[in-house]
Amino acid sequence: MIRDSRQQDQIILEGGLDFETPGASLTPGRMIACQNYVLGLNQGYSSMPGYERHDGRPEPHKRSGDLAIDRRNAIQPVPGSGPVRGVHVHNGYLFAIRNTEDGSAAKLWRAVSNGWQDFTGTNLPLLPNGRAQFVSYNFAANPFGVMVFVDGVNKAKLLRFISESQSYLEEITLPGDATPPVAVAANNNILYLATERGSLYYSAVGDPRNFDPVGGLAGEIAVGGKVTGLYPLVGGALCIQMQNQISVLYGSSEADLQKKDLRLHDDKSGAIAFSSLSYNDLYFLGDRGITSLSATQSFGSFQSGAFSKGITPFIQSRKPYFTCAVAALDRNQLRWAFNSPATQLQGSEVITATFSGNKLAGFTRQVLGFKATCAASGEMRTGEPAVFMGSTDGWVYRMDVGTSFDGLPIQAYFMTAFANSRQPGRKKAFKQATINVQSDGPVPIKAKPVFDFGASDVMAHRVEAIDVIGGATNFDEANWDSFTWSAPHLNEAHVEIRGRGQNLAMLISSTSADAKPHSISDILVTYTLGGLRL
Repeated sequence: MIRDSRQQDQIILEGGLDFETPGASLTPGRMIACQNYVLGLNQGYSSMPGYERHDGRPEPHKRSGDLAIDRRNAIQPVPGSGPVRGVHVHNGYLFAIRNTEDGSAAKLWRAVSNGWQDFTGTNLPLLPNGRAQFVSYNFAANPFGVMVFVDGVNKAKLLRFISESQSYLEEITLPGDATPPVAVAANNNILYLATERGSLYYSAVGDPRNFDPVGGLAGEIAVGGKVTGLYPLVGGALCIQMQNQISVLYGSSEADLQKKDLRLHDDKSGAIAFSSLSYNDLYFLGDRGITSLSATQSFGSFQSGAFSKGITPFIQSRKPYFTCAVAALDRNQLRWAFNSPATQLQGSEVITATFSGNKLAGFTRQVLGFKATCAASGEMRTGEPAVFMGSTDGWVYRMDVGTSFDGLPIQAYFMTAFANSRQPGRKKAFKQATINVQSDGPVPIKAKPVFDFGASDVMAHRVEAIDVIGGATNFDEANWDSFTWSAPHLNEAHVEIRGRGQNLAMLISSTSADAKPHSISDILVTYTLGGLRL
């Protein structure tokens, strides 16, 4: 009887990217390279969905073939010139700001069923070249609420809705010689506006237009730094982010605010403007990479913590090129976009943090086909959650829809950490990789093994030039073992391997414009043991 000497090692795909842990210590199943895959909501790695242009007209992804192409061709960029300078979702409608064609002013637009509708009006023209931040809030039990936006070059604007089709654009005047506000927040029925020079203004309770300090209903607080953002925290507190420090303002009433209970939280690190996102805690880009601000068991206290462990070198190298951030809460994701000048990238790099419950599941990296300038998420009139990103050339894209990048193929890949089957010093003859794939339709996938940390003296299946951070994908196509997966449920795809080494990583790739997203949960590697490597 011939004894079967084959052994198997299952690699569970989880944890996402890790650029910091030494290769020999990395958990098998982590990523050492990634483009356009994300962590699955349950387990494994999933190819990302697509995106498409948007202006309120019928959406291409809800049709196929020529009908989808016709819809895509009908959609137009935001009228004007230059980049999109802000996007926001209010009452199920998408709003966007862009400079006029001659660059002499800016306009606010709303996406409706026949395209972009001018929502600026003639009574309050906007100066150009701002960077808009929005907040929606219901101050007076109005079912349509109000939308307030600031941009650093204009006085704050308040859009009050009487109905879905009727609204009034009003200007908010701050006392004294206040410069145009750069940050806005609504909390405890109070509107907050902050100027870059370090003044925080709060309105009368329930009246976002009233900043008159006479009578003590409204007021001003000097915060001591260049303000980059205002964000509500649990318990009614307000986080005041500055360039080089972070403070917390306590109080939820006029009497509380008159006490000016402003406490310095961190005097060693600040926050980058437009980088803060909320997912139970507050997360933002700062000197330490991505940082979290969370409530402690001590009432009213907060603590900061480094959040980007495993990808901090990547974040630090990309931080100067940060452009915008957005939360996709229906997918348990927070996303930060960077417009790196790297010549091989035509669009933004996005770092996505995926959560499982309240715990971080890991980070992944995506590369878009456009350079993002702003982003927003919200709920559409249909009740669907939606994420939007504005671009440098005036387009607005709806993310997480369809199977393509606005009609173009999605190029996706990831590479696992090297696995030594718990026997790092033993040579192995690798025979087969069984990949568990789940998809709702046919998916073209390519798989390629890499041996011994990609050593140059190991020729079998060798990968020629992978830039694990920059995004280059110069793969030798002739050496790939390709297969098309078409099973509707979780099943197995077998990849034959002919190679030897102490360890093995798997490089998985997929390029398609019409395949639905797929998930890969684990890889089962079959091998036989050889001798010790001396």
